[in-house]
Amino acid sequence: MGRVVLKNIKKYALIAEVVGGIGIIISIVYLAFQVSQNTANMKATNAMSYSAELNAVRLLRVENSELDKIVRIGQQHLDSLSEDETSRFYSYVLVRLSSLENLLYMEEQGLFPDGYADALLPGYCASLSAPSYRTIWADTLSSFFSERLRAFMESCYSN
Repeated sequence: MGRVVLKNIKKYALIAEVVGGIGIIISIVYLAFQVSQNTANMKATNAMSYSAELNAVRLLRVENSELDKIVRIGQQHLDSLSEDETSRFYSYVLVRLSSLENLLYMEEQGLFPDGYADALLPGYCASLSAPSYRTIWADTLSSFFSERLRAFMESCYSN
């Protein structure tokens, strides 16, 4: 009788181990799914935050007609701006380039949904190709930024 009980206990222990193993596998699959969902949510949140940053810069120009005028003139005729206006234009360009550098870094780190940065980069390239941006980039700003941004700007200016 003792042997029968021992065999039954071993059988139940084996069943418990198999069930436990299955439970662990199910837990791992569930955690992988949760991590995937969290990553997708994080990328969407990053894209929304970056879009809000872009909209804040645009809104600044909409709400400040003086800055908008400085930017419009400065893009084509930097020498037409006063010293104060030139300083404000340089600051605006610095903000745009910093934002672009952030975009490139986040894209490189995989922190955006697929294709998000690719959709924005041509617009950056087109707008930053204005004559004054090229001058400012070449004269002063290129040394302040990452190699990735310098390579991007060179590719814009080579086309």
